[in-house]
Amino acid sequence: MDNDLATAREVASQLSERAQRDSVPLRAGFIESSSPLVVPPLASLMRGGRGGEVKVKVLLSILWTATAAPYSVRRGARVWAALIGLPDPDGKGAARVNDALRTLTEKKFLKSDRRPGKTAQLTLLSELQTGAEYTHPGEAWAAVKGADPKVRRRTQRYVKLPVSLWTSGWIAALDGPGLAMLLILLSSARGRDPENLWFTPQVASDRYALSETTRARGIAELQRYGLVSVYRAPVMRDQISPRRFRNTFTLHTEKFDERPEVALEVASTSMVPKNPPIDIDAVLDALASK
Repeated sequence: MDNDLATAREVASQLSERAQRDSVPLRAGFIESSSPLVVPPLASLMRGGRGGEVKVKVLLSILWTATAAPYSVRRGARVWAALIGLPDPDGKGAARVNDALRTLTEKKFLKSDRRPGKTAQLTLLSELQTGAEYTHPGEAWAAVKGADPKVRRRTQRYVKLPVSLWTSGWIAALDGPGLAMLLILLSSARGRDPENLWFTPQVASDRYALSETTRARGIAELQRYGLVSVYRAPVMRDQISPRRFRNTFTLHTEKFDERPEVALEVASTSMVPKNPPIDIDAVLDALASK
């Protein structure tokens, strides 16, 4: 794993010199849904098991490196495989990436222009899976600055992903559930302090459409790396109502600049259940009580 992370960071460093950006904009609608009846793209992709994890990581990596219109990149599958830490990037890793690219094209996240003897050119489409051309979310948001509040509410807000997600090796180190929960917490924290973040299990299910098992495993992994702390906070309705508690999360964004293997050494592993049960409340209660 350490060798895979070292290779991932080396590739990320080279790509970062070309991308020349401090953060990666990602529309919140990729992560969360405004209706319980609509599955957001993140959850849709994650439902492919380990294959789903590769799809999400590859798509995010293309979003990072396709920096200007027409938002196209021409990189071989081997490069993406090494960047996201897949074993055997020249063989089985590249094959897994090619499978992911085919699915991303079929699901209208990408357009692929293949020509004999050349690496395919990959062009981003909207990360909202509409099939529309990709536009920079920051530019769309700036265009409605000062507009009627109703117009601004209809404009997709976005999350800024730190480039250290790649350059420190987190994109390679985190499993699918951990990465998905990291995106959810970043989305929840956008525009405010990443402390005291919380959502009920029902809201989490309706808004993010991830299973309880996935959410529990994701939070457990993030805590294992020290990226998240879980606390029990009282919910005070009034002085005479029964006392209730909820789990709140603090996202330690300063940890993004650390290497995952270093963060793992200094973070306590005693709070992480090896096989988190399906009941996410029970898992988070256990984490918070340590």
